[in-house]
Amino acid sequence: MVSIVAAQQGREEILDRLKRELYVCFECGKCSGSCVVFRVKDDMNPRLFVSSILEASSIDEILEDENVWSCAICYDCTERCDQGIDFTHTLFELKNLSTEIGKQPQAIKEELATLHATGRTSPINARALKKREALDLPEIQVPDLEAIQGLIDRVTSYGTSEKKVKEE
Repeated sequence: MVSIVAAQQGREEILDRLKRELYVCFECGKCSGSCVVFRVKDDMNPRLFVSSILEASSIDEILEDENVWSCAICYDCTERCDQGIDFTHTLFELKNLSTEIGKQPQAIKEELATLHATGRTSPINARALKKREALDLPEIQVPDLEAIQGLIDRVTSYGTSEKKVKEE
C-alpha cells in the first residue's frame, strides 16, 4: 500500500511541476494555430489542453484525456511559443506516465505487441514489395528482433509482463 501512495504522491508532484512550467502561458494561441493535429481534430487544441492541465485537480484527470496521445511530435507549438513552453515534451512526459500506469490506448498496446513480436509496427505486403521493386529501391532489411525486443523490455514493462504470462 505504501508504494501505491508513494507513486500517487510522485504523480501529483509531476502535476505541480507541470503547472509551474505551464503557468507562464498567456493563451496567445500560437500553439493551436500551428498544430497540425488541431487542423484535423478540433478537440486537440494545445492552448485549451494547457488550460486543462492548469485547472486539473489530479494528474489522473489529465491522463484520461485521449489527446495526450494525439500529438504528431512536429514541435511546431514548441518552436512558436513566445514563452518558451516545450509542450511537446509535456505530452511526452504525460505519455510516459500514462504508459507506466497502464493507461495507454488499446491501439498503442496492439502496436507495441506487433513491434515486439515482429520488429515492425505494420506488416510488409506483396503490393509494397512490388512497388519498391518497380522504383528500384533496395530490399527491406530484416529487423534485429532480439535488439528491438531488448529495447522494448528495457524501456517498458511490456517484456516483463509478457514473460510472467508465459511462465504462468
